[in-house]
Amino acid sequence: MLDLAGIPVFSAILFFVAGLIFGSCFSRKLKANHNPDKALAIRLARSQFAWKTRKKQYLESKHHESTIKELRVELEQKNTEIAAIKRSSDSITSSLHQLEYDYLEQKEQLNRQVRRNRMLNAQLSEVIEAKTKLSALTSVENNEKSNFRGFSFNENLRMNTDTSTRPLIISERVKLRIPRKADDSI
Repeated sequence: MLDLAGIPVFSAILFFVAGLIFGSCFSRKLKANHNPDKALAIRLARSQFAWKTRKKQYLESKHHESTIKELRVELEQKNTEIAAIKRSSDSITSSLHQLEYDYLEQKEQLNRQVRRNRMLNAQLSEVIEAKTKLSALTSVENNEKSNFRGFSFNENLRMNTDTSTRPLIISERVKLRIPRKADDSI
């Protein structure tokens, strides 16, 4: 076969025919697209689709606005509830603080009372000790007196005039005014 610039003639004719077929197909399609009624129909369909999407968006935005209004109303209600709860919690915390203060004050008073009672108990035990020592001393002294001289007993149970009234110091805390010489009448 004949070659035209390195391509066989038969192949070149086939390419040319194929080009004509494709060209005619594309030209018909372009002519169909350039039809004014069809172009208007396509534009109408596109505008209807755009209108439907815009309407859908508008309805969604209306729904969102109503939802936002409802949420704002709920938010205001919740804010008023929160404010009421804060006021009640503030009053409760203030009463709790007052109770805590009263508790600590009562605890402090109780601790003071316990310390005072311990001190009084210690003083009382020292006084009892002193009294037992004094009674032991007076009994020994009376026994010695009765051995050396006669037993003198006052009718009205008073101490003798020769007794001293200087304080007898038993401890540093307790100073009792106890006579140095005493009768059995104590």
